[in-house]
Amino acid sequence: MGTMPGKETLEGLNPTQKEAVMTQNGPILIVAGAGSGKTKVLTHRIAHLVALGVGPDKILAVTFTNKAAGEMKERVAKLLSTSDPRLPAPGPWIGTFHSLGAWILRRENEKASLSKNFVILDEEDGLAVMKEAVKELELDPKQFQPARLKKIISRKKGSLETADEYAREAEDPFSKALAGAWQLYEQKLRAAEALDFDDLLVKTYFLFADSPETLAKYQEHWQYVNIDEYQDTDQVQYRLANMLAQKHKNICVVGDIDQSIYSFRGADFRNILNFENDWPEAKIITLEENYRSHEPILDAANSVISKNLFRKPKNLFTQKTGGDKIGLFAAENEEEEAEFIAEKTGELIKNRVQPDEIAVLMRTNAQSRVIEEKFLSRGIPYLVVGVKFYLRKEIKDVLAYMKAALNPKDRLSLKRIINTPPRGIGKVAAAKY
Repeated sequence: MGTMPGKETLEGLNPTQKEAVMTQNGPILIVAGAGSGKTKVLTHRIAHLVALGVGPDKILAVTFTNKAAGEMKERVAKLLSTSDPRLPAPGPWIGTFHSLGAWILRRENEKASLSKNFVILDEEDGLAVMKEAVKELELDPKQFQPARLKKIISRKKGSLETADEYAREAEDPFSKALAGAWQLYEQKLRAAEALDFDDLLVKTYFLFADSPETLAKYQEHWQYVNIDEYQDTDQVQYRLANMLAQKHKNICVVGDIDQSIYSFRGADFRNILNFENDWPEAKIITLEENYRSHEPILDAANSVISKNLFRKPKNLFTQKTGGDKIGLFAAENEEEEAEFIAEKTGELIKNRVQPDEIAVLMRTNAQSRVIEEKFLSRGIPYLVVGVKFYLRKEIKDVLAYMKAALNPKDRLSLKRIINTPPRGIGKVAAAKY
């Protein structure tokens, strides 16, 4: 008696997770509550499609961070019985929206009117260009803060607005100044044959919109489109996902509006709420069993989020009964809050809890300063997580050398390394380059 194809990819899944994995064709919305195993479901779903005979390279999976993409690749590789985390070639395409945009634009650079060796600016490099634009336009950097302008422009790019379109509508002094800074910023990027992160998506969208035959090629190729963290997609990401899925209509999105945290970046929670309007034949599967937390935490979370008017109804539950009650401390100010955190952390360590088993979560990076000061004064060892490898100065310097060697027009990289290490080149001489 033969074994059912894909049976091994269903092991360890609960009934609802199995349903999500086994639903092969058509549009699917998986509403995945916190800790409900959404990554497990998505990776098993990809492996299950391959087990059923779908060509691995016909599957696209997009997520939001390189870390999540790497984890997904490793899990899929393991399920497909290979130790190579890069997946057997040709394997499923797994990566972030931005890496997908970069990959497509490299392949279609001529149609997108781009250099083959275009440079990709990180946030720090993009901000440096904006500072140059503000300085050249003689704008007051206190009134027209480069970081603020960059954030506004990023959101407008995410909604597919262009610099010239914005300039035509600008009326008040601030909008006109912003329009000028934006146009000069774009001019500098073009001169350096550079794209910022937003451009990777925007230019891919316009490539598809202006070249239907190019879009058709990728629509035909990817028969199954999977999108993680759908609640955090902005307008351009939403449109790209829907564009790519129009041919085969096998689009699976995973998300949870209760976990939408990127509205400040232009994420639109309505994308997930409107999925059934976009895809009337959609099947909705809700994952409600939480494997991460104990009852007190879930009860509190359900109580708070149930007040949200804009959400897909669900009620998380767990088999993990018991657990400590949640404590609440209402501090008068950041100093008092930091003092409380340091005091409680010190008590835990005295009670033989290892420091690496303690975490302090903050809403913003700026909050870490006062907490770090309290930890230092008490001699509490700590590690700040989140400083990215590729943003370290020495790494950016090496990358700048490589970029300048590949693209002689990349003045931004040249400016970074022309006097690194110091070689006696002054500002006046450097400006000539």
